[in-house]
Amino acid sequence: MVSCQLRTLLGILVVATLGALPLSVSAEDEYFPELDVLELSLPELMNVHVTSVTKKKQELSHAPAAIFVLTGEDIRRSGVSSIPEALRMVPGISVAQMDNNTWKITSRGISGRQPFANKLLVLMDGRTLYTSLFSGVHWDSQDTALNDIDRIEVIRGPGASVWGANAVNGVINIITKSADETQGTHASVTTGTEDKALVSLRYGGKLGDETSYRVYGKYKNRDSSYVSSSQQGHDDYESGQMGFRIDANLDPSSLLTLQGDIYDSDVDRSINAFESMTATEPSTILETQDVSGGNLLARWSKETRDSGSFHLQAYYDHTRRKTATFGDERDTYDLEFQHSFQPCQGNEIIWGAGYRVVDTEITYDTFVNSFRKKHRTDDLANLFIQDQITLIPDELKLWMGVKVEHNDYSGWEVQPNIRSTWHPHEQHVFWSSISRAVRTPSQADEDLRINVAVIQTGAPFPPASTLLISNIPQQDLDSEVLYAFETGYRFQVLEVLSFDLALFYNDYDDLQSFDEPPPIPEAEPAPPHLLSALVMARKADGYTSGGEALVEWQVMPSWKLSSSYSYISTHISPKSSSTDTSDADRWRDVPKHQLRVGSTLNLPYRMEFDTQVYAMGNVADKVDNSVGSYTRVDLRLGWKPEALKGLDLSIGVKNLTDQHHVETVSTGFNTTEMERAYWLRATLDF
Repeated sequence: MVSCQLRTLLGILVVATLGALPLSVSAEDEYFPELDVLELSLPELMNVHVTSVTKKKQELSHAPAAIFVLTGEDIRRSGVSSIPEALRMVPGISVAQMDNNTWKITSRGISGRQPFANKLLVLMDGRTLYTSLFSGVHWDSQDTALNDIDRIEVIRGPGASVWGANAVNGVINIITKSADETQGTHASVTTGTEDKALVSLRYGGKLGDETSYRVYGKYKNRDSSYVSSSQQGHDDYESGQMGFRIDANLDPSSLLTLQGDIYDSDVDRSINAFESMTATEPSTILETQDVSGGNLLARWSKETRDSGSFHLQAYYDHTRRKTATFGDERDTYDLEFQHSFQPCQGNEIIWGAGYRVVDTEITYDTFVNSFRKKHRTDDLANLFIQDQITLIPDELKLWMGVKVEHNDYSGWEVQPNIRSTWHPHEQHVFWSSISRAVRTPSQADEDLRINVAVIQTGAPFPPASTLLISNIPQQDLDSEVLYAFETGYRFQVLEVLSFDLALFYNDYDDLQSFDEPPPIPEAEPAPPHLLSALVMARKADGYTSGGEALVEWQVMPSWKLSSSYSYISTHISPKSSSTDTSDADRWRDVPKHQLRVGSTLNLPYRMEFDTQVYAMGNVADKVDNSVGSYTRVDLRLGWKPEALKGLDLSIGVKNLTDQHHVETVSTGFNTTEMERAYWLRATLDF
């Protein structure tokens, strides 16, 4: 057995060192029934199965990474109305709402160009939500019926050896319930001061004994946010979405899944920009973005007799976005394969391959945002292999893996990883990890020019009296690189008390910087002017360090308390070869300290009372210091009347302690404040 493990280990080391032919793999989709956190003991909760760390089903307590799981019941009891809101409950995840439809969500800091976090990979049922246009997630168009979410697995730290490039600081894996678990009719209606109308309707049924299906529709209408006592922000939001899912058991060991969604949204936004070369000051542009799209996914999985499995997945995704400053249409075609097997006792290998094509058309651009290439087709191919080796049964395990990719921006990328777990006692788990991950350049990095400001000097200023300040793309950019060192400890103190600690040190190289060469004459756009360029480069480096701690206490069978604390210290600056004059605070764009306390309490007469408290430290923002510390309290009171089975009534308030506050700011966007919000919800299952 030992010789077999050594041969496999040597093979993976060779692949990690020399590289391999390319080829991306999707999530292994495992399902379990909806969980009620108050019906499970803490040991049972720690043994919930997850798949995001190694793409193989394993107990949460044994996972060799900093991972947290939000169950569908957690989401219901929190009273949230969107996925970004639910992510506030995750330790180490920074969630900042810029307006009523724009979110900045990142893991362990270094989020990149605001408001988009460019080092966090997000997936839903194996379909990536990360867009290669700007390296981030359009949260305003990523939605589903919240009641259909089975769980959200969140990894803090890199997951690149199995998920690939851009899984740098974290991975968010949203997994919905199977069609078999959503039988019958579910209706939900929410109204309130911010969510003016939120309606969701779903029906599930059978197509024969072995095939289940569901269809759903969802409508959302959000109010604008706060700007001043006499003005509301231009950030209303209205969207409609519908979709389906079919799960068919082809035989006792294989499953076929088909699912898809379509959506259409009107997203209001307010931006400040110079609209032409003759502008003397920025204009406030009140735009209504037309956002629409759809996706279709097919997945086949089969379990083999030797405890192995095969998975084959294909999906197509179409998105369209029309704004006041540019428009784009994007088609993504993705094919992925995964196979797991056991070559010998105590040794399990998972490998996979895939190919993705992204076809993008810039339908129009403007003086504000202009693209060097109006059409491009990008290819991504990758291959990964991972070996799980049991060195001492039930005590010491080792995971080694590597993912090799080829993309059209930076070429070949090799992302290795080694993880281990040690169980000196069944109540104690130590884990550690060393990883290399990259954030590959995006289309915006190479093609997008942003004209930031026009200055009419009114003085002799050869060759003209106009100075144009612009962000200029640079071709042939390298990837941003992370070397991550992590360790963690989980301790089940008692049947009712558990502790989870994760520490990290992230070493970054070739981070995005903005070099400032001397102004040069430029004829276009007319009239002739001097161009003061901020050229995107890869000339910043440094490190972050910190950790997250989570404590969960089952005070009594009907009452659970949880608390988490996150700390991050950031030390990033331009290299000596860079002409970037940015202050170091530019990279400190998330709070150094974050604290959350949650309470879930069942009361007599089928009543529920739930509390979430968030204390956020101030942010040394790259724009200014206007993002101060704040405390947010969310409350929910629920009732499930005995006489009406399936009915769930709840009322709540968000941000109880503050009438309104700023959570993040960004250059070019009007600063709005998040208001106190009251809501009322009724759901019915029958």
